Amino acid sequence: MVYLHRDLQGHEFNFHEISMKPRRIPGFPRNQVDLKTRAARNLELYMPLASAPMDTVTEYEMAVLLELNGGLGVLLYNSTVDYQIEQLKRVKNYKSAFVRNPVCLRPDSTVHDVYDVHNHYGFYSVPITEDGTPQTRLLGFVSYHDIRYQDNRKTKLRSIMTPRDRLIVAAKKDTVDRWDIKTANMLMKEHNLNVLTVVDNKDRPYALVTDRDIRLHEKYPHASVDDNKQLLGFIAIKGDWHDKKRGSEEQDRIYRAAEAGADGIVIDQGVVYGSQPEIVKWVKKHFPEMHTGVGNVCCGEVVEELMGRAGKFIDFIKVGVGPGMACTTTQELAIGRAQPAAVYDCARTVKRLAKRYGDVPIWADGGVKKPGDATLDLALGATVVM
Repeated sequence: MVYLHRDLQGHEFNFHEISMKPRRIPGFPRNQVDLKTRAARNLELYMPLASAPMDTVTEYEMAVLLELNGGLGVLLYNSTVDYQIEQLKRVKNYKSAFVRNPVCLRPDSTVHDVYDVHNHYGFYSVPITEDGTPQTRLLGFVSYHDIRYQDNRKTKLRSIMTPRDRLIVAAKKDTVDRWDIKTANMLMKEHNLNVLTVVDNKDRPYALVTDRDIRLHEKYPHASVDDNKQLLGFIAIKGDWHDKKRGSEEQDRIYRAAEAGADGIVIDQGVVYGSQPEIVKWVKKHFPEMHTGVGNVCCGEVVEELMGRAGKFIDFIKVGVGPGMACTTTQELAIGRAQPAAVYDCARTVKRLAKRYGDVPIWADGGVKKPGDATLDLALGATVVM
């Protein structure tokens, strides 16, 4: 954190009222600055930026764009749960080392079915199994190469698929079980494959490895990914669970998100509600590995109360009440605070409580109008700027 001039200590201040004084001569170019940061207790990002879960801001496209470049996208909740979970699945399926539980079709499926798979999931490459699921034996494989000149979309896949005896496959025990993606990559390069099927000991398709994913890994080495090289999946949920019906609905949302592979939950509320400590405890009880954050706050006193009630369960705290241009909290409720003063106050409080609860990252949410504002947020103690 920066040292705050004595004239500012104990006073409110906004972005346009402050700047940083350079006190050293840098001995390296700007492109060598390391922006790696902590977004949660156990989560690092290469870029300290996250997109807000607001209407028209963060859906699948924005999340993918940010995360390929090292940031984080938080999917909005102001939609149906079905829509949010579908967006989450698209983020998680965008890239991976091993594409587990692959979409399959049957031999009597048609070319039209392959196009349906593409329209829904974005790819054409499909293993063909006995019953069209990964739970039965692999019979063949269909790719875009097999269907691109098929004018009759009713053509059965059994007549155009590459049969099992001509397929190059990898064994699960030699790749996935050893967490060895390099062996799979070498096999693909050796045989000039676009897609490699990984089979289990019963010759069932367990996973796919794709050339597209290999190229994405190489092109975006700083992407925000999980252990399987899938992009991170963060969703926002509603933070007022005082009503039992609302609480039950949000719990169902979280269950479905976890099943779809979610990595993080952002409890999203203009002003932090009293139910949030219990929400974060519930999430951690049922999904201990889920990165979970609370918010929004704007002063150290509320941070201290939150930490006192659920400090060991909170992975990050969102700071910002009323600073955003689209936020009506200050106009409607007459509460809020200048964002840089709020970030500084909350970050100092977290630092003071770190020995008791650990060093919890701060997300600065709102108020940024130009790049310099984000820089000031980070200097004042934020680890992520939203």
